[in-house]
Amino acid sequence: MSLFHEPPCPKCKRYVSLYALWDVAPRTSRGGFLARPCGISCPFCGAKLRIVQYRMIIARLAGIAVPPALYVVVEIAFRTHLPATGFWYLLLGAGAAFSLLTPRRFLYLSLLRDGEEVYFPLEAETRISLAPRNDI
Repeated sequence: MSLFHEPPCPKCKRYVSLYALWDVAPRTSRGGFLARPCGISCPFCGAKLRIVQYRMIIARLAGIAVPPALYVVVEIAFRTHLPATGFWYLLLGAGAAFSLLTPRRFLYLSLLRDGEEVYFPLEAETRISLAPRNDI
């Protein structure tokens, strides 16, 4: 899996962009995770896909937890107290930036199974935008 590509459709193996979905999908106030199971239709083959966010959760937690854990491991390994220098602040900032700026890259798609309840936010947005407006 590459961090520079969107996730591929499991049916046709073409990349499915999640930019529009990420903007309109309901997210939690803590962590920015998707608030409920969301899905998207593949624009190439039309398959209904479920967005799985386990990898995103792990990546976000790792980005926050690894720098302090690395600090503790280095401090224990060298049996010395390390000063909180700029390097460690930079490492902590890089971990936080990684966990906040790359979450969408860790999402992956799976085919929707029968009986699964999934919300399709882009289709709801399309229906709303096609409705007649009374602002004239």
